[in-house]
Amino acid sequence: MPARILKPEQAAEAAHILRAGGLVGFPTDTIYGVAGLADNSFNNAKLRALKGGRPEPFSLHAGDVESALHFAGGLGPMECRLARALTPHGATLVVAAASRPHGLGLRVVRHGLGSRLLLAVGAPVVATSANLHGQPVLNDAAAIAALPGVDAVLDAGPLPPRPASTVARMLPAGLQVLREGALPAPELARRCLTRVLFVCLGNLNRSAFAHGLVHTLQERLAALPRFVPLFAPRSRGTIAHPAMTVPEPMLEAALARGVDLSRHTPKPLQPRDSADADLVVAMGDEVAGDVPPGALNLRVPDPMGGEAAEFAACARTIACRLRERLLPGWAVGDAVDAAFKAELDELFFRDCNGSRT
Repeated sequence: MPARILKPEQAAEAAHILRAGGLVGFPTDTIYGVAGLADNSFNNAKLRALKGGRPEPFSLHAGDVESALHFAGGLGPMECRLARALTPHGATLVVAAASRPHGLGLRVVRHGLGSRLLLAVGAPVVATSANLHGQPVLNDAAAIAALPGVDAVLDAGPLPPRPASTVARMLPAGLQVLREGALPAPELARRCLTRVLFVCLGNLNRSAFAHGLVHTLQERLAALPRFVPLFAPRSRGTIAHPAMTVPEPMLEAALARGVDLSRHTPKPLQPRDSADADLVVAMGDEVAGDVPPGALNLRVPDPMGGEAAEFAACARTIACRLRERLLPGWAVGDAVDAAFKAELDELFFRDCNGSRT
């Protein structure tokens, strides 16, 4: 028996069917989808049966960005920043979530009726395209209603042809575009780029290493196809002077973690520097008064004048705190990615607890 076809004014009824465990066809800003209530792993057994048991994961679909962030849970500041910048504009952002560290797609539906349905559900929903696996996507409510397992279709009429969403996954310092689509690559790159400024006293040790680590990490990640950098890093010191040089113990500590500071020139903090940054990172309390309120403070002790072990500890602390508090988690795609991730973790983040990357 075909599923019920509901009119736009019956969106609340469609939401009730979803909350009760049913499958509902609904309009998105690209094509018709079929939605189901997400389980704790952002899966839905009925939806997977509809797709013939395909192994690919489903994306979390939400009516607005804040709902997507709430239901995904546990995301860091850069994942949240990127979700707000990209998902309302035709991108599906794949993040590492606590319940699915290998990747959870966040999709914000901008179609008015589809968005209203998802907001009315008030619970996490996963969705897939309205078709059987390997078959063309359907654009007719009656045809979608005939799909096995579908309980209702919220009918918005035929949808105009539109490109699919751009799909990009999070990496520790950027994105990898998996599918070109509605958000063009240049616009995606513009929206995701974050100008970050690291500030310490002399711009010799702490801010220099943080700057260098982010820059070097992005250089390594650029080996992946269709990589888009997340950060435009800079560093400054409140009492820095260009004639000063990075201490030898810091050069060695940085190089041990893959960062070459031998050509680093200290630069003094200027009044415009903070204004020209999207994010300011203070490296310690002693410079907190020189950066804007709300700046991220990593609170790293200054190793200047200490033994070599203190410089090594400084580099380790910075690497670990960047991983924990700034750098996004890595949505691992396959065994090759896992090996590459392990290589970068060993180089940049060894001895760091947690799983942000």
